[in-house]
Amino acid sequence: TIKMKINYVNLVLVYSLLVFSANIVYPASFFSKGNFADLLEGELKKLIITKDSIVRKSFNLKDMKDVDLELNLTDGKLRIINFWATWCAPCIREIPSLKTLKNLITDDNFEIIMIAAGRNSVAKIENFILEGQLFKLKSYRDPYGELSASLGVLGLPTTLIIGPTGREIGRIIGDINWSSDESVKFFKELLYLYDQ
Repeated sequence: TIKMKINYVNLVLVYSLLVFSANIVYPASFFSKGNFADLLEGELKKLIITKDSIVRKSFNLKDMKDVDLELNLTDGKLRIINFWATWCAPCIREIPSLKTLKNLITDDNFEIIMIAAGRNSVAKIENFILEGQLFKLKSYRDPYGELSASLGVLGLPTTLIIGPTGREIGRIIGDINWSSDESVKFFKELLYLYDQ
């Protein structure tokens, strides 16, 4: 049918855009106090460094009780912001490594945030957090995908790294092991740099 053909064309276009954006090679850029391209080892080589100085002061989100809230991004914390969904297998696979990373880096200026994007049952989100003992990771919702769309998050999981002033350092499309030696080293180096 015509509707099925239109849906297929839309799917092909979205997939093509994902493949294209995942393969863009941005030039190494200075974050705010240094060039970290040489620290990108292992799976962190998948990091797409943000070539423009994109600064966001806050994100508008919802909590598990459907209360609107504003997440301040300019309070001096280095953040990993992971967009995920309860129905996304790669998301479920990678989140335990985010928990491990947070356990390995206990600095108060390092925060890991999970944002359930799109339609997700609150009960399923809460059950996943409980079963995985993910209490050190802050968890919010983007139920209508408005924030995700505004950030250009086209597929899940997508993870943004946001500097202490709200500047997007870069993003990774797809799942990785966030608790690898290379990843721990990278985030410790970033924290050290921003503490100077």
